[in-house]
Amino acid sequence: MNRYPALIGLLALVTLPSCQTQYETLSLDSPQSEIPVGSRIELHQPLNLYPGYSRSFIQSGHSEPFSNIDQRLPFCQFIRYEPPKALETLRVISPDEFRVTQSDQTTETGMFALSILVSTGSSGIKQTEDQLLSSTLTITSEKQPDIVSLKCSILDQPDLWNFVSVNQIKVVLGDIASIKISLP
Repeated sequence: MNRYPALIGLLALVTLPSCQTQYETLSLDSPQSEIPVGSRIELHQPLNLYPGYSRSFIQSGHSEPFSNIDQRLPFCQFIRYEPPKALETLRVISPDEFRVTQSDQTTETGMFALSILVSTGSSGIKQTEDQLLSSTLTITSEKQPDIVSLKCSILDQPDLWNFVSVNQIKVVLGDIASIKISLP
């Protein structure tokens, strides 16, 4: 009769780990990791939006103009939705806390150089176009509703699945911003 409670306990130990969510089991170092909806992005210092850009770029913990960004290394950008007339002046994103309302991973094809890869198991050389692999967070703030997203990207090959991991995003942001992960 005492066997049944022990059996039920054993079954619970076996089945509970299978109930964990993706966020609990997926490493934050994995390129497949995403920042979950409900998380918070806290901007600790002001960021400039230079004339001609509706984005403020960050790489290796430093705010940089786009001309200094090496797209082969992870970088992030806070994106502001604004009318074209606003692009004529220097604007500032103030320190704030933003809530993540959507999280996606996307690829974008652009005017990037072709890479040559040697394909194993096939004859000859295969040409493949690099694409911008991006983790895009739709964000919201009551104080700054025009700041609409944080996009973290790297120029790479999509078949290698080299999206920027959550921990890489933290390194890219450095002391400029922090991420407060919220598990669903």
